Amino acid sequence: MIKISKQHILTVSLSALLFTGWSAVPSAQADSLQLQATDDTYIKNTAPLSNFGNFPSGATRHQLELYHAGATETQTLLKFDLSAIPDGAQITGATLSLHTRGNPTRATNLELYRNSNDNWYEDTATWYNYYTPEHETTLLSSVNEVTELQYYTWNLNIAEWNYGMDLNDDALSFILKFGLPGNPKGRLARFHSSEVTTPYPLLDIQYTYAPEPVSTVLFLSGAPLLGFGMFRKKRP
Repeated sequence: MIKISKQHILTVSLSALLFTGWSAVPSAQADSLQLQATDDTYIKNTAPLSNFGNFPSGATRHQLELYHAGATETQTLLKFDLSAIPDGAQITGATLSLHTRGNPTRATNLELYRNSNDNWYEDTATWYNYYTPEHETTLLSSVNEVTELQYYTWNLNIAEWNYGMDLNDDALSFILKFGLPGNPKGRLARFHSSEVTTPYPLLDIQYTYAPEPVSTVLFLSGAPLLGFGMFRKKRP
């Protein structure tokens, strides 16, 4: 009996296998930034139509003023651009720093408020067109007394600050004014504005954010899968 064997090799090639998945969600990252004011000026209740941010006098334009005596009052406005903070960030800390300009006079209880009205500019703001009590104001910080020529810092109460609204519209506005009680002799404090080269107003913000997960794609290409089969054909 003659036996004839013949071998056949079967090859199965997987030309391309595609696997799509995603990376693990990255942990939150901490970051900080320092911002200069985009707009700052002051407004006066006894001159409700006057604008001081575009005042011809350089000294007036270069200063932010707080004054309170009797029925006369001035308040300082500041606005900051928050667009550099990533979407979904959690703010963990913030401070506003202002440097005095000239000698303060009985400057006590300087209160810093967030105001929901961001629709103003330093060269057009007046007491008449900005000071609208219907806008939401929130007390965020205060400094007990200003006496020296130096930077003074307001530490913002993050728990009271509804910063989500400000991150959504990329703007944060402050009102700085004297709080109660008043002083029968009057109170005065002036600070450098953003028009000076230095020392100008500064807002420091600390925050955390989670970077977006990045999807991953894995290719297995040109990797043949070989299978061997042995067939034996018998011939009588």
